[in-house]
Amino acid sequence: MLSRIAKLVETAQNSKAPGQRIAHKAAAYLVVLAVGAGLITFAAWRWDDHASFLTTLTFAISVVVIACPDALGLATPTAVAVGTGLGAKHNILIKDAATLEGASRITAVALDS
Repeated sequence: MLSRIAKLVETAQNSKAPGQRIAHKAAAYLVVLAVGAGLITFAAWRWDDHASFLTTLTFAISVVVIACPDALGLATPTAVAVGTGLGAKHNILIKDAATLEGASRITAVALDS
């Protein structure tokens, strides 16, 4: 029984919620946008004769680091893993990430002894 419960928690943590799929697609486009913005920044600052190569590179890297959507791609799976783990700690088994995401719409809980 304990191994089945552990397997359920592991399956829930490894599943992808619908919101996570959307975040993953958005992150893919935003990474391209961030790298493109870094290249444009590098080209614009390099075009200026007064900026050194090191300054130009520093500005380009800063733009990529600031614009990179790593938080978007990492926060959603982390939240699912933490949510299912905390649920298991409090004796609440969650079937998968989509169920966890849908739990926000629960308005009533009925218990039978």
